[in-house]
Amino acid sequence: MGCEVEVTGQRAGFNGIVCDQIWPAGQPRPRRLRLNIEYLLTAAFVGYGFIALLLGLAGHFR
Repeated sequence: MGCEVEVTGQRAGFNGIVCDQIWPAGQPRPRRLRLNIEYLLTAAFVGYGFIALLLGLAGHFR
């Protein structure tokens, strides 16, 4: 509370802002995380489905 900060984001409505990043004023801008959690969850879901498919095929032909 009471500290100056810098933000990146977009306007939301008349008087609002949706912040992507917040950091103390005067500090170098932090690097943005390049890996989105949505991509990670999608990759995990696809990987799980692929493993289930392979195990199902292996059980069928056994």
